[in-house]
Amino acid sequence: MKTGIAALVVVVALAGAGASAVRAESDKEARDLRRQYDELRRETGLRSGITRWSILRKLGTSRSATARKALAQIIRRRTTLGGEKLLAAISLATVADLSTLVSLAKRMKDASGPLPVAVAYGLLRNTNPEVERWTAGVGLTKGALGMRTACAMTLAWRKSKTQALADGLRAVYEQHQAATDDTGIAVLVYETVSALARYPAKFAEATLKSAAVHPDWRVRLAAARSARVSLLADEHDLVCVAAARAAGARRAKAAIPDLIALFERPALPVKRAAYRALKAISKKDLGLDPGAWRSWHKRQARGAGQAKGSVTVSRYYGFEILSERALFLVDVSGSMSWPETGTQRIDVARSELIGVLGKLGERTRFNVIGFHSAVRSWKKAKLMPATKSNVGRASSWIRESLTLGDGTNVSGALATAFAHDDVDTIFLLGDGAPNHEPSFSIEARIHAWNRFRRVVINTIALTLHKRGKLSKDRIDSLTRIMKRLATITAGEYRLVSDLPSLPQK
Repeated sequence: MKTGIAALVVVVALAGAGASAVRAESDKEARDLRRQYDELRRETGLRSGITRWSILRKLGTSRSATARKALAQIIRRRTTLGGEKLLAAISLATVADLSTLVSLAKRMKDASGPLPVAVAYGLLRNTNPEVERWTAGVGLTKGALGMRTACAMTLAWRKSKTQALADGLRAVYEQHQAATDDTGIAVLVYETVSALARYPAKFAEATLKSAAVHPDWRVRLAAARSARVSLLADEHDLVCVAAARAAGARRAKAAIPDLIALFERPALPVKRAAYRALKAISKKDLGLDPGAWRSWHKRQARGAGQAKGSVTVSRYYGFEILSERALFLVDVSGSMSWPETGTQRIDVARSELIGVLGKLGERTRFNVIGFHSAVRSWKKAKLMPATKSNVGRASSWIRESLTLGDGTNVSGALATAFAHDDVDTIFLLGDGAPNHEPSFSIEARIHAWNRFRRVVINTIALTLHKRGKLSKDRIDSLTRIMKRLATITAGEYRLVSDLPSLPQK
């Protein structure tokens, strides 16, 4: 018996020694990665930046305390670049233990910025049961608004949707619904109601009905993402847009009369949302003509055929320009000079853009932004009427000033675009993945910028790869980010593989 116990003690001791060796190796690797990161911070080139991203991602796969400490310090450091701070937050939240998360929460006072979104991305990947319980409990209900907002978003995105989680979200709504004059509280309530809109009706119906008649339009906006609550007749245009998108996503046939009625609203984004919803529900394309849609609906009720639409709109790489406040973003990185012979990507980009500007109606206001490492605008943070003279000036600027340079600063271009307070649609054209900021941090920024705006981003991947050899990895990488940016903003994506005629989706 004593021999058996002694053997067991030896086995346990050896197991403990093995675990210590693994931890020691992990800590050493984390220290090495941190040292490499600090050395690369002194360099400003694109290559060193991409290497720093790789280091932050590797730290986000380590379970060592040293890695968590390194990531927390990088986040706290004021000189850390914005995109790297967000990527560090994603990595830290992914591997955080409870004490690390509590410490991070104390610093997250701002609910409206991109940091809570980044933390939510990480928490969604964190498999620590203690952290999961904290996220749904203390993290959601107490402490700094930024972390509470991150917890609400995490519960929205989790696959598990239980009564207990819905009860926690409902408690937050009931606690703060009367205090949305405070911006931070408004963001928390918005994300809480948005989360509940993803839950089964039996868990969330009563709260969503309350939110649907809330005096703050931002709360109604969150409720509108659920097609179970009809807000198609709301007084605020953005609420109607959200309600129309929800109806289209759920193929809600009962909403057809209310969707047709939205064509009477003066705001074009409302008409556009109604049109896209009707198109999704009916599998028909009758444009923006309410008469055609009413005729079709009556014919459907009688079991008759289809009416013809009469409204036409201009197109850009196959996209209908259903906007009177549009921004055109064009990648002018060095690779836009591909292929070396014949028509190059930049030739196509300039020609197509000048062509579509000439077709815009004079009620439409627009601007053009070119970007490589630097970002340049035709007009600084201002949309201009599409008069003949303005289109002529913009066309000259496109020919003369859209010159090529190094880098693909998508985040900078989008930041400049969202600085236009009145834009409702962005067309983003590029030929390569971003290399100034990681794609996840760009998504986090867009979520924060677009929370109460509903700007649509339509994306165009201009590869022309049918005209020469091009790496499949490059095409796939570009496609992933462009599709993602379109998807999260209710936009559409196009891949242009050859000289424009019929761009493939």
